[in-house]
Amino acid sequence: MTVELYPLQGRSPVGPGMSSRSIFGSSKGAWTTPVVMEWELTGAQWTDEHPHDELNFILEGELHVESDGELVVARTGDLVRVAANSQGRYFAPERARMLAIYDHNPDGATSVIGGLEPT
Repeated sequence: MTVELYPLQGRSPVGPGMSSRSIFGSSKGAWTTPVVMEWELTGAQWTDEHPHDELNFILEGELHVESDGELVVARTGDLVRVAANSQGRYFAPERARMLAIYDHNPDGATSVIGGLEPT
């Protein structure tokens, strides 16, 4: 198949202030193609560390991202990259909706999830 459609599906709650949905691929085990997902933070922060680059395109709102002592504030239309093996802390003082893309992970190295907290 040369063209595939992945129909719209709603986001599922992860916890208070966060929801997400997988669009393409799976972040479990090993993968060699990008993983694409949508996620949203509302008055919450999320911390994690991945063995692969993570890209977040801001669809709506404002997302603050801190990694290795650096802080950036991204707004609608901006793209933020957190480098592989760096802890990322993502927080939305109000609301942010993102399209996340995970780079390949051919060895299946695991991510470290720090968790979800209110801001």
